[in-house]
Amino acid sequence: MSLKTLALKGFEQYYMLGVLFLFLATFAWNLGVVIVKRAMIFDFHASQISGMQMITGGVFSLMISLGLGEFNHFDISTIQPKAYLSFIYLVVFGSSLAFLVFNWLSKVTSPTLVATYTYVNPLVAMILGSLFAGESLHPLMLLAGAIIITAVILITTARSKPNTENI
Repeated sequence: MSLKTLALKGFEQYYMLGVLFLFLATFAWNLGVVIVKRAMIFDFHASQISGMQMITGGVFSLMISLGLGEFNHFDISTIQPKAYLSFIYLVVFGSSLAFLVFNWLSKVTSPTLVATYTYVNPLVAMILGSLFAGESLHPLMLLAGAIIITAVILITTARSKPNTENI
């Protein structure tokens, strides 16, 4: 069975591109975990680091959006109230709180444990989308979620074994 056969009907043409972007995003996030952990910027509070990351990300996203002409067809009057509530939720929980927790964890624990955050985020989004946005949960999504939760449990409960090869 190939990866492409797992694509949901109607999304086959975008499947591999989506998989590629998911791998790139996960790699970039985990690289960030290692960089933040190794960088000696911990003279700053986690909220200051979060603010720097969000401002930098916001500026780059704005530049890319302007460059791609995303605002050419934007009409604020077409935005539904539910979209405003979703935006507020994402700003408070999906960005501010999430980055604060990420940076605090980066400071107090190992990159391996911080990286599990990467795998749990999509599950939370999937569940919230199902509960509040009426999105459907495909059985493959539930299976993947169970596998991810199992992997995160194994990672977080694993005991480090000392390396005795060089002794």
